[in-house]
Amino acid sequence: MFLLVIATGPAVAGTITVLTNKDNDTAPNDCTLRNAVQAAFEDKKIGACSAGSGADTINVGGVGGVIKLPLGSVNLSSSLTIVGPATISDAAGQPIFVLASSNKIELKDLDFFKGSTSGSGGALLVNGGDPDVTIDNCTFTENEAGSEGGAVWTGGGKLTIKKSYFSLNTAGQSGGAIKASGTVIIEDSWFEDNVAGFGGGAVFCGNGFLTLKRSYFDLNIASGDPLGQSLGGGGVHSQCGTDILHSHFYANHTFGNTLGGGLYLGSSGAAYIDQSVFELNSSGFGSGSGLGEGGGGGGLFLQGLTIINRS
Repeated sequence: MFLLVIATGPAVAGTITVLTNKDNDTAPNDCTLRNAVQAAFEDKKIGACSAGSGADTINVGGVGGVIKLPLGSVNLSSSLTIVGPATISDAAGQPIFVLASSNKIELKDLDFFKGSTSGSGGALLVNGGDPDVTIDNCTFTENEAGSEGGAVWTGGGKLTIKKSYFSLNTAGQSGGAIKASGTVIIEDSWFEDNVAGFGGGAVFCGNGFLTLKRSYFDLNIASGDPLGQSLGGGGVHSQCGTDILHSHFYANHTFGNTLGGGLYLGSSGAAYIDQSVFELNSSGFGSGSGLGEGGGGGGLFLQGLTIINRS
């Protein structure tokens, strides 16, 4: 008697190619972005989208025109990579992508344009589990959130941003471009002309650890509440442990009786700033316009820091 044992390993990831910029999830002859994400999640063929298998790659690079989402947010329910180049826009007043589970997501070579929500995260809302999200070579332009994170909002896990550009994003409260907690790493990226109502014109880190490397923060604003008061940090507001390396803060501004036109460091954890420049930042408080510290934290360490013409 012979016993045949066949060993099986993890499913080999597949590639699903999006064929249209439409958002009709019942179209039998089209592979839409929405259907491709669902095919990756269910590991079966949906519409003209091939079946997923493991942590799939969804390729939207061959789609002409802008992918608009009149049916609302696309829920990222499994680990996957979405790769362009492509522009994705307008999810009917909801975040463009929503992730509510502990999955690994990579977004690469994508433009997120005019995502808008009355809540948080105009382009990307990450609000559950312990996710690992990487944003690589993407642009976020004119996204808007009535609450926090004009472009991106995360509540925890790990967020890595590389070689990306954030411009003209707005949040009614904190984080004109990004409001994040957890492990936040931003490298080789540019933030320009973003606006937050309360604090962190470009970036607000609420809890965890923030690392900024070789990144630029230019002309971002923490505009203040109806009384003109902001939480500080025209460029960046951090309540996290913070490392800033080889970065540049230029002409950021915060209104009201607050500190930190370029950067505001709150009371949580230590901060280390090395080989970075703060130039022409300003605050309504009239001092601490380049760099403001909330006090009571783990300490502030400065090395190779240049502050030019603060006002």
